[in-house]
Amino acid sequence: MAIATHSTAPADYRPGQYVGTSRGQVVFDRVGPEGRPGVRTRSTVYALPDGVRGREGIRHWVQTQLRTGGIGTRLYPRPGEYDPSRVLAMQQAVGEALSGPVVRRQALERLTALLKPLGGAERQALVNLLATTRSSRGSQLDHWLSEALTSGLGELGPLSAAQRGTLFAALVEGQDPANLERIAKATGRARTGLLGTGDRDTRYMEEFARTVSARGTWEQRLGLLKRLSDDAVGGRPGAARAMGELFASCRTRREVEAAFAELDRPSTDAMVAAALRLRAQVTTSLLGGNGSLIHGDTTLYRRMAAAASLSTNATEKASFVAASGAVLEASQQINLDSIAHRRTLLGALSGVIGTDVFGIVDNTLMQSARTGCSSGRRALQTYVSGVLDTGHGSHLQAIVLSLQRGPDGGTDPMIWLAATQARNGEAPQHHRARVMGEFLGLVASAVDSRQRGRDVAAALGYALFAGTTDAFKESVSTVFPAIKLPAGLGAAAAKATIAGALLEWRVLLRNDEADLVRALHDLALPRHRSGAEATAPWVTTFDAHYFGSMRR
Repeated sequence: MAIATHSTAPADYRPGQYVGTSRGQVVFDRVGPEGRPGVRTRSTVYALPDGVRGREGIRHWVQTQLRTGGIGTRLYPRPGEYDPSRVLAMQQAVGEALSGPVVRRQALERLTALLKPLGGAERQALVNLLATTRSSRGSQLDHWLSEALTSGLGELGPLSAAQRGTLFAALVEGQDPANLERIAKATGRARTGLLGTGDRDTRYMEEFARTVSARGTWEQRLGLLKRLSDDAVGGRPGAARAMGELFASCRTRREVEAAFAELDRPSTDAMVAAALRLRAQVTTSLLGGNGSLIHGDTTLYRRMAAAASLSTNATEKASFVAASGAVLEASQQINLDSIAHRRTLLGALSGVIGTDVFGIVDNTLMQSARTGCSSGRRALQTYVSGVLDTGHGSHLQAIVLSLQRGPDGGTDPMIWLAATQARNGEAPQHHRARVMGEFLGLVASAVDSRQRGRDVAAALGYALFAGTTDAFKESVSTVFPAIKLPAGLGAAAAKATIAGALLEWRVLLRNDEADLVRALHDLALPRHRSGAEATAPWVTTFDAHYFGSMRR
C-alpha cells in the first residue's frame, strides 16, 4: 500500500498517513470490521478511543501511549532518521564477535566503537533485535553483556570500569523503558568468578542504573524505576538497589513525588531495605581462630533520604520512614565503626522526619498494620533505640519540641493543640494528643527498657526542660535547619525557670527507672504559659495512648 507523506486535510489524518513521534512513526488506518479509526505499528494495530480526533488529538494520544507503554516499541523509522541496514550490520558484527569459543576484550571494545556512531532510534532498534535473537547464552543481548562483564584470563574480558561506563552510556541513548529493563536484567545475569563460574553479580545492574540516572531523561529514569519493582519485591537485590539509584537521582520535588506515585508499599519496602550494603570480612587471629567483621556502606541510603526529603507529601515520606526500619535493624549487624555508621543513618532519617515532624510521625504510626521491619511503629521504635544507643538525643529533642510546640518550636502548646487538623473524625486536640501520646510513650518505653536512667534522662530532660536555651537552639538548628526558634526564648527570666527545672530533674535522677518514666509522662504534657498543667478533655486521650504505647 502506498503511504502518503503529506496531508491534504490538515484537520485530520487520512488512512495510510504517518503519525510522527519522537521515537518513530505509526500509521493512521481504519481497523476492525466497523472501520474504526486506529493506528498500527510494524507488529500491532490499536483502535483509537472514542473522542480522540483531529491531528493534535491523535498525535497526543499516541505520544501518551508510547510514554506509558500502551503502544509497543516496534515503530516505523522516521524518514531519514536511521538506515535499517546499519542496524542489521551492527547486529551481524555482534553475532560474529560472539561466535567463537572465546571472546577477546579487543572484540568487545570494537563493538562499543561500532555502537557509538548509531543514532538513538538505531540503538533502540538494535536492542530490540538483539533481545529477540537467540544465541548460545540466551539472547544475543544477554551473551554480549555477559562477555563484557564476566571475569576471564588475560585478554578474555571483562571490560574495565571506564569501558563499561562508555558501553552503558551508549546503550542508554534512545532506549524506551522496556529496552532499559532488558539491558538492566541482562547486566544482572552476569556472573562472577573465572569465566563466569561464580554467582550472579548485582553490582553491574546498580552500575547501569547509575548511568541511566546520569545520562537518561526523566521519562527513562521513571519508567525503569517502575519496571524493576516486580523483581525487587520478588527478592532480587540487584533490582532493588538499582531502583534505589534511580530514586536517589530525583532532583526536584515533582520528580520525587512522581517516583513515589509509581511505587506501591511493597516496592518502597524492598527498595529502601536494600539501600544498606553489608559486606562480611573473614578475620584470622594470631592463635588461628576465625571470625568475621561486617562492614556497611551508607552512601546510597543517605542519597535516597535526601531525595525523599524534597517531597511535600507526609504520607509518602512516612512510607519511607517505615521502610527504613529494615535498614536501621540491618545496621545493628555492623561491628566496625558501628556507632559512626548508625549515626550517619539516623542523621539522614532525622533529616526526612524534620521536614514535617507531626505529619510524618502521625502517618508513620498509622502504618503499623504493615508487617515486619516495615511496620511504622516498629520502625520508630528502632529509630528511637538507635538514637539513644548512639548518643544523638538532639534528634529526639527536636521531635518532642515540634510535637509540643509546632514546627517553629515556639507556638503556645495550647494553641498548637487546637490548630485545625483532624483525622478520621477526631477533634484536632484529640488528634494531636493521640500522636504525642503514642510517640512519647514509645520513647518512655525505650528509656525503661534500657535501664540506663541517668544518661538517657539527662538527654530527655534537656529536651523537655532546656529546649529554650541557646545551646539547644544551636542543637536544633544543626539537626533541623528549617526550624527557627524565636529569639525571645533566650530571655533571662526563661533561663532562670529552666535552671530551676533542671535542678528538679537532677533530683529525679536519683530515683529508679519507674520514677523516671512517670516524670517523663508528666513533663511531656503541654502546659499553659503560666506553668499550670493543662486540664482539658484531651488529656485523657493523651494518657490512654501514652500508657498503651508503653505497654506494646
